[in-house]
Amino acid sequence: MSAFFGALTCFFVFLILIDSVKSLFISLISTFTLTLSFTFSFLSTIAEVYTLNSFFFALLIYILIQWKKKRDKKLLFLFSFLSGLSLTNHLTILIFFPSFLIYFLLEKSRTSLKLLDLAKIIAFFTLGLLPYLYIPILSLFPTETIFWQKIKSLREFFLFVSGSHFKIWILNQSLSELLESILKFISFLLIDFPGLATIFGVIGFLEFRRNKKEEFILLSTMFLSLFSFVINYRVEDINHFYLPCYIIFSVWVGSGIIWLWKRTPEEKKFRNLFTFTILLLLISYPLTYEILDIPVRLQKSFYFSDTSRMGLISTEKNSVIICDWSYATLFRYWQMIYKIRRDVIVVFDYDENWIKYVDKIYGKRKVYLSRFEKGVGSKYYLIPESFLYKIEKSPPEFKENIGKPEFLMNQVFFDSIVLIGYDIIKEPEEREIFSIDLYWKALKKPGESFVAEIEMLDSRSKTFYSKKFRPVYGFYSTEKWKEGEILKERLNLYFPFKKSSPFRMKFKLSIETTK
Repeated sequence: MSAFFGALTCFFVFLILIDSVKSLFISLISTFTLTLSFTFSFLSTIAEVYTLNSFFFALLIYILIQWKKKRDKKLLFLFSFLSGLSLTNHLTILIFFPSFLIYFLLEKSRTSLKLLDLAKIIAFFTLGLLPYLYIPILSLFPTETIFWQKIKSLREFFLFVSGSHFKIWILNQSLSELLESILKFISFLLIDFPGLATIFGVIGFLEFRRNKKEEFILLSTMFLSLFSFVINYRVEDINHFYLPCYIIFSVWVGSGIIWLWKRTPEEKKFRNLFTFTILLLLISYPLTYEILDIPVRLQKSFYFSDTSRMGLISTEKNSVIICDWSYATLFRYWQMIYKIRRDVIVVFDYDENWIKYVDKIYGKRKVYLSRFEKGVGSKYYLIPESFLYKIEKSPPEFKENIGKPEFLMNQVFFDSIVLIGYDIIKEPEEREIFSIDLYWKALKKPGESFVAEIEMLDSRSKTFYSKKFRPVYGFYSTEKWKEGEILKERLNLYFPFKKSSPFRMKFKLSIETTK
């Protein structure tokens, strides 16, 4: 469905461009600047809400443009219905309502709306919101949900549909974090519209300002509204929210290309030069992604499927897993659909204050975390077990006679720690898990807490997998190591292709910061 709505998004962007630039060829090329962008193509191949959201966004713009041309009230009713319907998928459409209203007011003088028409607009908008009724209706039945609690009151319903659980990440940034968000937006825009695409987009922006004032106000205020939101919303995958801005920018790219076409002399050599420029525009995408080593190629990857399932199976009976909401979805998926380990309780909370859950539960049940959490790690020992961290009050005992590694490395870090080598643990290939035993030695007392990173490189020396971890499971931090001490730990890694394929491993060690 993500691919389907991604394709529909491109179709309506194409129609918007045809209306704007009046050229089939340039509209097609400009649409490709969106289609080929890394973020758009990536989100069109995963199960997410963003291409459906971008489809509604492009469709609403197209309907507004058609309403301006035809002055048909039915298009306003359709626009109102789809606006309400789009909110049941993603609330970011709300950000654009002021821009829609401004555009409508600019054109209102040419359209006569009666009180009955306004009532119809409100009615169609409300009709579009009806899918929300699924939530309270579902709460009336004993049907299991992935992890949302059942809605029991009007207040709970409002908090749920308004996305109140996401508000902790809005307007909660320092000045440096805000500047970082702005730079991230700009850098992603330059990557997703590399080279000439960015230049054409800027030219097209200026052209819209000169020649299409109403559309310029609509698109620029929408672009600015979303930009203001994303730089103040502190989530890891914020670049996924950029798609509406990319749709607008691709329209500006088309306007920039038509500007160049109109100024290209009709002589054959100049037309050939224009064709070469367009070819260079399209070639810049794969070249940029190759230079930046962005993995745009599709891979058969079951990382989250494998690790969540094995993590769930590895837990003790009637235990508790505390995790973030994304892993909660996965664990509940295995429990609900495949009836695996339904005795395990999955706990998640948006404020991620996991220590309060651990203090409440520990001693009554075995507790696991989906990741290393420093707040919990400062009070308990977090011991990795099959992609989860088991919480204990005391660390496991170390054995003095740990043997020698099969593969020697003797890699020295900071003149205080040496990675002696490693053993490769034989695992069935179908598990897609790669396990190694690492052998560490303290040349002298480190005095610092370190974080290690392992990178797996293919035959072209490109990283296809990396993992950060704390040596010796994190419960015996490097700052506590004694001079001459030798330690051994097992590391479970995910291996995304056949182990018979050539690869090599690269290790790094860095000082752990408080951030």
